[in-house]
Amino acid sequence: MNKRNSFTLTALLLAPLAALHAGDSIPVTRPAETDDKGKAEELLNPRITKAVSLEVRELTAQGDAPEWKRPPGRIDVPAVEDSAPAPGKRVRYRLPVDKATAIYSVLNLPDDWQPGKKYPVIVEYPGNIFYAPSCYSTGLPEQCVIGYGMTKGKSAICLGMPFVDRATGKVVENGWGNANDTADYVMRMVAAVCDKFGGDPENLVLTGFSRGASFRDQTAGAGRLLHRLSPPAAGREGRQPPRDLRGPDGVRRSGFNQAGEDYV
Repeated sequence: MNKRNSFTLTALLLAPLAALHAGDSIPVTRPAETDDKGKAEELLNPRITKAVSLEVRELTAQGDAPEWKRPPGRIDVPAVEDSAPAPGKRVRYRLPVDKATAIYSVLNLPDDWQPGKKYPVIVEYPGNIFYAPSCYSTGLPEQCVIGYGMTKGKSAICLGMPFVDRATGKVVENGWGNANDTADYVMRMVAAVCDKFGGDPENLVLTGFSRGASFRDQTAGAGRLLHRLSPPAAGREGRQPPRDLRGPDGVRRSGFNQAGEDYV
């Protein structure tokens, strides 16, 4: 690429198109940092009068890359099925009250599951729905695979949780849905799994990705069961504001603010 056709990407993004003459180089300096937010003096080239956007098309990559090979030890997560729970399967599982709704969890009994034995339970929340060509999330319980990666499908029950809105009777793909409904649902579902499939109520883990991690942090104390699931974690980033979690009985449940402090 010769000099007449080369500009820095920063200059292309910030300079008005009319100022981009062939052969020119337009220096751009970042705004000075200051404690007075939003009032930093912008030290830009005087020729730059406004910000513009730049659309880039038909970019190509050149060169050789080795053929992709499956990494050793790569884990294959089983596909989710609409079938009865069984060892080694990931299935959509509903509470009796949800038989006529679209609300469900994804239940994975470990390969070595046996009736009458106790197993740790890993309870997991997914992130929000998003899509990029090489990375995506459905926002649904099927997206919960952290637990399977931790256990490799052995010696623990993995439970992918939904975000719930009882008013619509659906799983919420973006946001927390109704936070009270979602917190109530996890307590009911975990209790059912412990009762029917040998989950150990004294050996529970609550985890999640992105939105799921935020909900985990904010509602870690939403009742005695969630206190066991996960203690409060302070100092996390990317949290949503604290929610006033009240159960159907109107009693305010325990929760934690952004400093990790109990606000009950």
